[in-house]
Amino acid sequence: MKKLLCLIVTTTVFSSAAQSAFKMVNGKIYSTTDSSSWTVFYDNLKVIGYSEGGFICESYKIETHDAGGSISHDANPRYHPNKIATIIHGQKLILNNYRGQTSFTLESDISPPINAVRTGQKIIYPSGRSWTITPVSYSSGENVYVYDMGVDYYPPARVLTPDEKNAAEKKRAEQDQKTVKWLFSQATNGMPSAESSLGFRYLKGQGVPKDEALGRKWLQKAAADGDDEAAAKLASLAADQTNSEAASSISSTNSELKSTQSP
Repeated sequence: MKKLLCLIVTTTVFSSAAQSAFKMVNGKIYSTTDSSSWTVFYDNLKVIGYSEGGFICESYKIETHDAGGSISHDANPRYHPNKIATIIHGQKLILNNYRGQTSFTLESDISPPINAVRTGQKIIYPSGRSWTITPVSYSSGENVYVYDMGVDYYPPARVLTPDEKNAAEKKRAEQDQKTVKWLFSQATNGMPSAESSLGFRYLKGQGVPKDEALGRKWLQKAAADGDDEAAAKLASLAADQTNSEAASSISSTNSELKSTQSP
């Protein structure tokens, strides 16, 4: 059972980590594979301000060139370039919905590549140490594009037809039968985890007829063979039975008291 649980947990982790094939931008659904809808930024983006829902950025790239080096005067003369790095500033833009980030320190870098949908234009202009954003109808300031990376969108699952439901249930029942057959083969060979799994299945009626007595039997065998999960379940069942018997006894006592007090 522990092996089966590990497989389920691992599958869940990978499933949640997988990226959605669709993004929602301003209420519209975009396929992440539709290159015509997305702008890709390969230059770095530096955060220079904040906007509602995102950041004001300026793209830039670093280019190096040789500003004139020198030749060494030794036994093996070599040319030593004088490399100078130059920052080439690009466009300013507004970037919304950057991967769930809501805050960035000014002058921080957002590394490429960045995929975003262009959603409009705004006017920005410096206001002290920050920026003011206004609609494009304002004439002063710098006209910039607004881009949005969108949020993951998962289309609702299609409702299965009755035939598809029946087929799915049949397939699940067949798989349960195969699993139970394998568990029996391992449990009869003394594998504690298989004994424990059979016990839980009988308690729940999963792939086998529901039978609490058989479930307890397999759990007791698994616990005797060192399975901690089976031992914990048996302890829980015993506690539930004790509480149930105590509650039943109290109810019976109360009923007797009421009957004796009746005129």
